[in-house]
Amino acid sequence: MKKIDKIFTVIVLSALSLTSFYSLFLKNQDTISYVENRTFKTNQDLSIRGILSGEFESNLETILSDQFIDRYSFVKNKNLVNYQFVNFIYKLIENPLVLNPVGETYVNQIGSTQVLMSKPILYSEIINQRIVDRAEQINEIASDYPEVEFFVYKPTQIQEKDFFDEANGIESGGNIYEKSLSSTLEVPYSSFKIDSIDDYVKYFYTTDHHWNNQGSYQGYLDIMELMFDGSKIPVVPIDESCKNGLKFFGTYSSQSGFVNEGSPFCVFKFDLVEYTLVSDGVLIEDPNDTNKYFDMTVTSEMDYHYNRAYGLGNGFVQITSNIDNDESILIIGDSYANPILPLLANHFKNIYFVYPINYKGIFKEEFMYDSFIKENGIDKVLFMYTIENYFLSDEWGDRYIDFDVKRN
Repeated sequence: MKKIDKIFTVIVLSALSLTSFYSLFLKNQDTISYVENRTFKTNQDLSIRGILSGEFESNLETILSDQFIDRYSFVKNKNLVNYQFVNFIYKLIENPLVLNPVGETYVNQIGSTQVLMSKPILYSEIINQRIVDRAEQINEIASDYPEVEFFVYKPTQIQEKDFFDEANGIESGGNIYEKSLSSTLEVPYSSFKIDSIDDYVKYFYTTDHHWNNQGSYQGYLDIMELMFDGSKIPVVPIDESCKNGLKFFGTYSSQSGFVNEGSPFCVFKFDLVEYTLVSDGVLIEDPNDTNKYFDMTVTSEMDYHYNRAYGLGNGFVQITSNIDNDESILIIGDSYANPILPLLANHFKNIYFVYPINYKGIFKEEFMYDSFIKENGIDKVLFMYTIENYFLSDEWGDRYIDFDVKRN
């Protein structure tokens, strides 16, 4: 028996040595895990300096784990088994509005469906006050510029709704926050309407927090009604493509390990006017609008298609369109604005879009409203970011402060 034990030990050690050697020196190094939504360490992270600093051993252990043979299939199958077990339990629950947390993430599945969402936003006096404070900032700047028209549009998300309160024993705050925002604002206001779970499935990706093409187009129609009250004719879609059933594995899906089905990814084509685009200070010859994506060949389903279809810029976008009027608009928003900007080019000569947190990161300075409005002859200002940007503080800092109305 002792001889057999020794032979077995030699075989195991040899196998481990060979697989380690292969993972370190022969295998093409994987650089990113879509399943775990993180980057991998590779053999490029090993260095002599690491030996001297004591990091070599730690890096080596991480690399061997990250570059393990067929690691992707192992991790994905493990996540899938865990997901299917929990999902089976939730199928036994009669109430379809019970939320099923997917792993140790902020992602929830609605019942035993394939529909994902963030955790509901609970009520807090602090959050409510931050929303009121932002509304008062907007009121103040609107009062200081009576010649400029100010508007607020909120792209409502499912986690703001109280649909899940009773089934999950929680007290959500979205409806209260909506009332606080609308009642405090002294400028025209509207928000995206989600009146049922069916609306969420119709207008949003089931694997991501963004609008789908139906939702972003409805958002555009809402904004047109808010700003023009029917006096201008909206652009209408002239075609739709779903890329032969292309699936979108968005942020929620990546956070939960891609265990659920992807969401259909479709885009509209529009008859857009000609325009030039300056993105984060760089002139873009071939803007990445929805029409470009309509004809694009998609090579990987793991791409974040939303950015591929609507990624016009990160922090500051200037669109100058070839139309007769001279009206200029400043839009303060987040990634929900990207699908709408090219459509608004049919109605404004100049569109300036600012994503405040990214603007600060790119240009190393705060965006200042007063000087920008005066220097660029702004006629309209539209605030259109999601509710989190009114109040959110997390481990990365007080994000809501970046969206404060900074004055000169």
